[in-house]
Amino acid sequence: MQQYRIRELNAVSGVVDGMRKGEKKREEVLDCAVQILVETGYAGLSYRKVAETAGITVGNLQFYFPTRADLIEAMLKREMGRYDAELDQVGDPESGANGETTLLNTIDYLLKDQTSQNSCIIFWELWALAAHDVTAANIMNSYYQTYLETLAVLVRRARPGLTAAKANRCAFLIISLIEGASLFRGYQKPRIPAVRNAEKDLKRLILRIVDDADD
Repeated sequence: MQQYRIRELNAVSGVVDGMRKGEKKREEVLDCAVQILVETGYAGLSYRKVAETAGITVGNLQFYFPTRADLIEAMLKREMGRYDAELDQVGDPESGANGETTLLNTIDYLLKDQTSQNSCIIFWELWALAAHDVTAANIMNSYYQTYLETLAVLVRRARPGLTAAKANRCAFLIISLIEGASLFRGYQKPRIPAVRNAEKDLKRLILRIVDDADD
């Protein structure tokens, strides 16, 4: 009986180890897909190229992601999930910072992220993909809805007297301002004089938006 239990436990342990290895390889494949997307763009994101970069066969790749669409969907969801988690961490109320400081820290994070090679290229490529791929469009729309809701919560922490509707409007205006700034501040964008050291002005405008919302 004891030997049977030992064999049973060993079998369960083997299954768990196999699942962990499978999940690790799945993440490695997604890492490779992101690397290819950043280095060559969506046009270079072929099934065969991903398999080659991950060091597996196309058949093995199909075990994890049966179709190229499945691979792209998993990659999109993971990357958007990471951005959501990072945004939540920056705006964590447990950090001890007051509401306005937390909001401004979040803005600092977003402005800094605009100059990141990976972030800029991934978002540029994903928006291009979303223009003709319904799944990508839905994932991106869901991400931006979460982004807006997260900022609206931070706005209300900074200005507790605002209604939910006014906080949402502030969040919409803040995102519009930041996304618009990315056209001039993004990775490898030419640094024209008007853009230099604009971060303080952008944060001042954002606080003005928040303060004027209650008028």
